[in-house]
Amino acid sequence: MYQVRDQKALTGTFLPVRLEFSQKNDKFRLLCFRKVDMQPFTLNLAKILDVELGDLMVRELPEHGMEAVVVRCHVVNHRNAVDRALIHFADYKKKAFRTERENVFELEIYCPRGDLTELVIQILSFGPMMQVLAPDSVVGEMKWRLGKQLDLQN
Repeated sequence: MYQVRDQKALTGTFLPVRLEFSQKNDKFRLLCFRKVDMQPFTLNLAKILDVELGDLMVRELPEHGMEAVVVRCHVVNHRNAVDRALIHFADYKKKAFRTERENVFELEIYCPRGDLTELVIQILSFGPMMQVLAPDSVVGEMKWRLGKQLDLQN
């Protein structure tokens, strides 16, 4: 039994795939499939009210496609910013590339859609050493947050 909004409960048989920790809201989530139709589900572990062990199933499960967004950034390697970024974003899948510009690296961060706000906040902590290139929605979020900061100073 799983607690959903408005005191309602969701019941069903779910096949667990992977347990993940969400840095954004400091909670564990269970990636699973609903047995009836094999639809992917992501459940907040804290909202699971009751669990019963079901029958053993020998079945290969598909990959749980938790939607990921690829955030492309340029990182200026001033004061080891690239090393700090790679360590800082260690919990995300990522790729780093050299660019044609000296001391500038491109970083691709694969972030679950639900964690984008947290990622934007983390990127902002790098200040001018990190520039978001794509996707446009994240660039817009960065501009909006920086604009709000400027409004607070004025």
